[in-house]
Amino acid sequence: VSGELIEKHSVVSAEVASAMAENIRRIMKADFGIATTANAGPTKGDSDAPVGTVFIAIASEKGTVVESFTMGNHRVRIVQKGVHKALEMLQKEILKF
Repeated sequence: VSGELIEKHSVVSAEVASAMAENIRRIMKADFGIATTANAGPTKGDSDAPVGTVFIAIASEKGTVVESFTMGNHRVRIVQKGVHKALEMLQKEILKF
């Protein structure tokens, strides 16, 4: 992901998640690309996004789907919930084919 994209939108953003998913799909020559970016805390850090913000992107030949979530403020749970939601989204996209 370009530094310009991160600078323009923040590392925790729909745009960065989308670019990551599209790039991994292209690089790996895969049917699907999946990416997550989040502010899991415990502090806000470099991102403008509040702690608990998660963006998940799924890229396929039909396009890229990005969703945002707010998952509380417990770091481990944010990561666990993000993984589960990402796999749920991937399954939903696979079933569309």
